[in-house]
Amino acid sequence: MLKNTVAVLAFTFLFFTCSTHDKNSESQFATVDLHLDIENDESPILNTKNQVGRYGPTTDQNDTSISKKDKKILGLFLGPSLYKSIDSIDVLKCFEKLDMNVNIISATGFSSIVAGLYAQGDSPETIKWKIFKTLRKFKGLKPYSEEWISIWNEFVEKNISLRKLKKSEKSLWMPRFDKGTSEVTYSSKGNLISSIKDNININEASFPMKKNFLYQSSLSSMPVDRLIVINTIPDNFTLKQSDGLLLGMYGKIISKFKKITNNKVLVINVKTDGPLDSERIISRKRNIVPFCNKLEEVL
Repeated sequence: MLKNTVAVLAFTFLFFTCSTHDKNSESQFATVDLHLDIENDESPILNTKNQVGRYGPTTDQNDTSISKKDKKILGLFLGPSLYKSIDSIDVLKCFEKLDMNVNIISATGFSSIVAGLYAQGDSPETIKWKIFKTLRKFKGLKPYSEEWISIWNEFVEKNISLRKLKKSEKSLWMPRFDKGTSEVTYSSKGNLISSIKDNININEASFPMKKNFLYQSSLSSMPVDRLIVINTIPDNFTLKQSDGLLLGMYGKIISKFKKITNNKVLVINVKTDGPLDSERIISRKRNIVPFCNKLEEVL
């Protein structure tokens, strides 16, 4: 009798242990840390003449072919990180090298500009060149100042076309704050140019970065089978121009990334150095092949 009781208790313990493990596995999102190694931190890319092509400077020196895998990335979200959002351009380049198709792209903050350009069909090299020219021209401006917002609004109007967005094979979904529900929702409808501007205007009460744009039900509203979130904010991030408001805002954003519990989401933390507001990020030369190979392994 005692042996039977012990056997039943042991079976019950194993059953509930396995059940709990499976449940937790399904509810937790995957997080991967990948290092985007810097080849040269000092030399501006424009110093080398053979790096300047039709659309400006290329960003990696070893443009060797990478093995392709028949995988399909349906959704891509570029997290906000000021000028370090530019690091996500190298990630986009990896997707193209690996022949991975992005059907839906979304972003907030400065990354909205990157997402808008990519959604309308611009190549990663073209995106980097367009942003580089503006950063070089208006170097030293304080991020999210009135002048800064005005310059980048003008950039959006000049470089992102609503007509191209509508004709593109990639669908741009922008976060918007719904005053009725007090939640951030994602939509591909309406004036997407205005939505991009709203996502870089910190003075707006509906500025999505001040809200929980990573709310689970909001992310789930995007029609994707899988969503890849690119986070380019370092754990110990810094700002070249000290700003308590921005430090607090980006600190909260990092904590929100860690609270997602959605098994459709893969968060890739792109590890690089440098302040969030350093314009020199755009002028770094990188060999992205090792990073792309690592990215291929986790996708």
